[in-house]
Amino acid sequence: MEGRGGFEDWPVRPRRVPAVVPYQGLTGALPSDRAHTSYRNRTLPDKRARIFHRGAWWNVAGGSSSPEPDAQTGTMPYTLVSFHAHPDDEALLTGGTLARAAAEGHRVVLVVATTGGAGSASREVLARGPLAHQRQAELERSAQLLGCARVVWLGYQDSGMPAAPSAAAPAAFAAADVGEAALRLAEILRVERADALTIYDPVGGYGHPDHVRVHQVGVRAARLAGTAVVLEATLDRGVLRRALRIVSRLPGVPAGFGPARAAGMYTPREALTHRVDVRRHARTKRAALAAHASQASVDAGSGLRLLTVLLRLPYPVFRWALGTEWYVEHGRAPGQPLLDDIFASLAR
Repeated sequence: MEGRGGFEDWPVRPRRVPAVVPYQGLTGALPSDRAHTSYRNRTLPDKRARIFHRGAWWNVAGGSSSPEPDAQTGTMPYTLVSFHAHPDDEALLTGGTLARAAAEGHRVVLVVATTGGAGSASREVLARGPLAHQRQAELERSAQLLGCARVVWLGYQDSGMPAAPSAAAPAAFAAADVGEAALRLAEILRVERADALTIYDPVGGYGHPDHVRVHQVGVRAARLAGTAVVLEATLDRGVLRRALRIVSRLPGVPAGFGPARAAGMYTPREALTHRVDVRRHARTKRAALAAHASQASVDAGSGLRLLTVLLRLPYPVFRWALGTEWYVEHGRAPGQPLLDDIFASLAR
């Protein structure tokens, strides 16, 4: 984007480059095309581990899922694993939360099921090469901006929407065996000693098959790994309706972005447990979204896309509309006021 209102007007300092790796089994890499291997008889590494976090090596004792408190500051860093279906999902639903957690000194690990190869893009973008490769590079840039320490690709194929030919492919994530995929994710959770995991709500927000599968796989993986906190990243349906009503009145926004679009999507207010304030990290979230340039690309006459609309919002409107992120924590009863700290249950 160029000119007034573009994200370049609000520079964001890049953070350290995250470690980016394909999924690795305990005895070797799993091919990205679909080679499902049983891990039933494989054992995990010794329970004592060392991780590099906040500029230093930490000893993780066998009886604890978290590093010991910082000897100088007395703060307790946690490890957050954020599980997503496609590149750009991490920025849309959880970008502010990830940036905030990283800024507060926590370790943030991003796990992505697919490379998003079934997504849409302009003819100009598609002419540059495989969309999946471009979207991988975009996510890695987004992860760097958000402060993620590690990115792990599970290697499944983007399913696309139910009517798409890609949905029937054997390697599609929506067709993956939930138990096998959960074993892959559970292994990452154990090795990382994850304290918290973000997934999606049961309907996958707006019903995308891969988003629904993220919920199913994440729930089972957390149970297998014994991850203490599981948070469904979602939206407040009522707030979404009001936001769409306002956005729909802005010049150049298609009629399809009206409040009726939110019917049946995401989560009603009475079911939420967290309302996380990420306004201080809105610039970072905006830059992470802008890193996914292929998903903002459109051909002439084809209309606007969601990412295009969001990046064209004046910054104050963007900060208002995307400065809050919403969650439902498993095992916690909804109540008022909603929590602002995703690690609140760990501090009890």
